[in-house]
Amino acid sequence: MELEKLTPLSEHDPNLWIGAEVIIKQGNLAGHTATIIRTGNGWVQLKMAASGGNGETQSRMVAKRAYELAIPPYSSSLGRNANTKSIMKNRLEGNGEKVSEKLASLVGTKVIVKYGLHKGKKGVICNTSNGAVMVKIGK
Repeated sequence: MELEKLTPLSEHDPNLWIGAEVIIKQGNLAGHTATIIRTGNGWVQLKMAASGGNGETQSRMVAKRAYELAIPPYSSSLGRNANTKSIMKNRLEGNGEKVSEKLASLVGTKVIVKYGLHKGKKGVICNTSNGAVMVKIGK
């Protein structure tokens, strides 16, 4: 697989990055896959599976820049490879209703987390701000 021909992560909506599987394109870890855990201050925090000498699987945390990462062609992450431009267009335009109003109307809704660290956990939307949804994870 030619790493430079893969779609760079930076071409996708950052709101869809968490939980996505990526391939590292540069550095001593080039060619390895990892899962995005979080982002901040221009860095993408990754979790890599690493085999121990005794056959155990351990996780390793790595920080990379988005331009150093690519989406593998077989990946179903990032909103099931949805067209990022249409996602952004729908987010900005909606059906004539502002996105913040739509999100605010979801407060109190029970949800199941689909991506990221809390994938599969149940919770309730407790707040929305700047296009983000805060979920209180239940016991």
